[in-house]
Amino acid sequence: MKKIPWLSLTILLVAYMTVGWVLSASPWYILLLAIALILLLAEILAAPFSNVRKALVYSFSTDTRGFILIISIAFFATVLAIWIHIVAHTLVLLAAGLLARLDMLTARFTDWQAFSVLSFVSLAGFGLGWAAHHLAAIGL
Repeated sequence: MKKIPWLSLTILLVAYMTVGWVLSASPWYILLLAIALILLLAEILAAPFSNVRKALVYSFSTDTRGFILIISIAFFATVLAIWIHIVAHTLVLLAAGLLARLDMLTARFTDWQAFSVLSFVSLAGFGLGWAAHHLAAIGL
């Protein structure tokens, strides 16, 4: 029986609840994009690091790819500096996700189990935050 890392999963849940609360007033397509990004982040965190390393090595395998990657990183760094309020939420989500993933690695969860748990907890937190905001708005 694997020991479930309750503390780190609770931190992840609360982090996604705050994001769900903040994004609850957004249009439906922003919510769909947020759900897709939540699943993407869970997949990135659950993927073996050897796959990430292979992707980075492939990105720098030619000068042209390296140049395009560096220009893209500079562009995204500028965008992130302009939207610092979004970056703060993203960094909190990333830190909470990494903590949960590290605890799951320590508990010897498989990649598929880690993805499932990260996805479920993240989507549940996002949904709870969204629902709490709407319930607070109608006065319940």
